Amino acid sequence: MPDLMEYIKIQWTDIHHSRNQEWRILAIIGAAIAALLVPGVEEELQVPISVFGIIASIMGVYTSIAHSIIFLSKMSVIRECERELGIEARFRSGPVPVQSIIILAFFLLSSALSGWLAWLLSLNLLLLIITFSVIFIAGFWLCVIPKSPLRKYIESSDSTVFRLV
Repeated sequence: MPDLMEYIKIQWTDIHHSRNQEWRILAIIGAAIAALLVPGVEEELQVPISVFGIIASIMGVYTSIAHSIIFLSKMSVIRECERELGIEARFRSGPVPVQSIIILAFFLLSSALSGWLAWLLSLNLLLLIITFSVIFIAGFWLCVIPKSPLRKYIESSDSTVFRLV
């Protein structure tokens, strides 16, 4: 029995490690946005900073999707270990999984940076609004709508099923 408890601890450590990676990526994007907000930053610097932030946001979306699959896999292992130990834990969940909110945050930051970049390159406010809106609405649809393709993919991924041997 102690071996299963240790195994559960390892699974939770893995979950926390993956969540820390997401926070680090968010911090990098936050630094890019903070750099854009510094008064007097030259336009020549704003374009590469925006591109860097957009790339970091895209990496954040990809990382969070991978971590969603890992999270579901780890939780299935944890639940199976708890059943073996005779532990009945019931977890309440909200209408939108936390991981979907994190992915949506990356989409929001990406849309803000993309809109800013579009404005920098064209000085067209309408282009800024359209770019921001399209990316954010796509992210909202993928992350928040219950039957969206992204949520279906994550929840049905073959890698979410583990069995204790």
